[in-house]
Amino acid sequence: MQRSAILLAAILLSGTAAMAQDVETSSVPQNAFSQSELVGQNVLDVAGQKVGRVSDLVIDADQRVEAVVVEVGGFLGMGATPVLLETASLQQEGDGTIRVGLSREQLDNLPPAE
Repeated sequence: MQRSAILLAAILLSGTAAMAQDVETSSVPQNAFSQSELVGQNVLDVAGQKVGRVSDLVIDADQRVEAVVVEVGGFLGMGATPVLLETASLQQEGDGTIRVGLSREQLDNLPPAE
């Protein structure tokens, strides 16, 4: 009986190790972002000027970040307009700041996120 329990434990542990190995060897897409890396981050325009802050995320059915909601405009956090930006249009700087290839004027002219 004890030998069966040890054998079963060894089989379960080896399966867990195999699953962990699969996770470790799988590749993460280069433009993948996590929630903690995005929410609250400053957003810079094409000129490197701060234009807003990431306030929310749009998650797809596979639990991947599809787009971000960025609060742009306003003054001291008041009157900012939420706009939707696809993650493909974002670049993350080494300090965590998010850069978008749009000017302040282009961002201000985007339709508000619903």
